[in-house]
Amino acid sequence: MADWGRLLIRTNRPDIAEMLGCWEWLIGRDKHPLVMTKFGDWFLADADGQVHWLDVLEGTCKPVAGSVAEFERLMAEEEQLDLWLMLPWCYRLHDEGHVPGEDQCFGFKVPPRLGAPVELANVEVANLMAYQVWMSQIARIPPGTTVDAITVNGRRS
Repeated sequence: MADWGRLLIRTNRPDIAEMLGCWEWLIGRDKHPLVMTKFGDWFLADADGQVHWLDVLEGTCKPVAGSVAEFERLMAEEEQLDLWLMLPWCYRLHDEGHVPGEDQCFGFKVPPRLGAPVELANVEVANLMAYQVWMSQIARIPPGTTVDAITVNGRRS
């Protein structure tokens, strides 16, 4: 059985609307959160009950279930959990002592969209709000764009 505490972030937080607002350009205004993963991905239901996966790593939002009931059935399948929640990585990171706090998630030090590898060595515990803001901005960069440096708070990285 899945250890939901190691895999999910509460969605009844006071900052949820602000975090989702970062993604409004991609998801619109008609979706509400069902689940947030420890990697900051969202599963959102629309007004018709269809469930969408907001994949912050890919910067995409796509339908994954025709209803909340279907989504709940899929969440009981280990193969889906591996894909959607990065289950083996979450467990391994926790076992190694990397445990996100209330306002944290797992995040990629350098996002793969900027050319970094998708590997465990590139993952750290990150500030949840900052990661949502950062990933939503990176998702807006057109494919094929060369990124030489990033400026954060006036400091070039």
